[in-house]
Amino acid sequence: MKAIVFTTGTRDCEKLWRSFIMSFPGHEVRVMQYDVHGFDLGGIAEAEKPDVAIYIGAMAEFHNGCPVPSTDVLCRANRATRMIHLCSDSADPPWWPLLEQYNSAGAFRIQVGIDGCHDSPIARFGRVGLTPLHPDLFPDIGWVDRPHVCGFAGGSGIRQQMLDYFKSLGLVWINEGGAVPYDQMCNFYTTCQMVLNDARTGSTMRRHIKGRFIEAALAGAVPIESHDSPAKDWFTPGVDYHQWAGNYDIEERFARAGVDRANNEQMGMRLRAKMRKEHSAPIFWRKVLADIGYVAT
Repeated sequence: MKAIVFTTGTRDCEKLWRSFIMSFPGHEVRVMQYDVHGFDLGGIAEAEKPDVAIYIGAMAEFHNGCPVPSTDVLCRANRATRMIHLCSDSADPPWWPLLEQYNSAGAFRIQVGIDGCHDSPIARFGRVGLTPLHPDLFPDIGWVDRPHVCGFAGGSGIRQQMLDYFKSLGLVWINEGGAVPYDQMCNFYTTCQMVLNDARTGSTMRRHIKGRFIEAALAGAVPIESHDSPAKDWFTPGVDYHQWAGNYDIEERFARAGVDRANNEQMGMRLRAKMRKEHSAPIFWRKVLADIGYVAT
């Protein structure tokens, strides 16, 4: 297979293009950053003619002035190869007009929402999945070797007040202001027994399953997930992960960590096994390629 992954310079995209490369070892996969001036995505697709191309989407309005290809350019590329759109925020209404436009124009062979939301335009005409991550990114660490009761990795944003409060209770928080290499972040999750998450979309209008939930699961940690997250459509609350509706729920998880240690360990290992079996990157990518009629050998 010859493939190109068109990505932005956003650090969060690394896990996505790495998941594809790691799922198809030995294949020719190029990673190219498109959100730079002068980048001719359509021309590259026509000249390279890859078997497939992955486009990690971005909205020009929220991309800090960096260029984003027009729908016409994406249609041109889709005529030259099999274009796949990955959308990390398909649940968020600001994305919906663009997703509809892509679909009407035929900009992609398939659009894939990777935030687990079945209430979005992509759910009507594309595929809904979870963030594809390769399990090999997460070392196999036993529960007794996890020093942190609960952790969080990422920037604060609208979560600042909540994270500051739980940091005072013992939450271990990395990447408070600076970037952390992705491998270091994956390793960090394996040192945690539980991982706190906030399921709000960027606009805060909706809820979706963030990559952090998947990272925690593949690391064997138990996510503490918002009660209104669509995670309940994929997994069983109280069996696969913990829910929270307010600070008191999270406080209780901290307070009961010692008493619930054995149960949390079983929950974490159970979710990890389910994630590897049903939602890991190699499984995800083969399903997506099958959707567009391509079989990677």
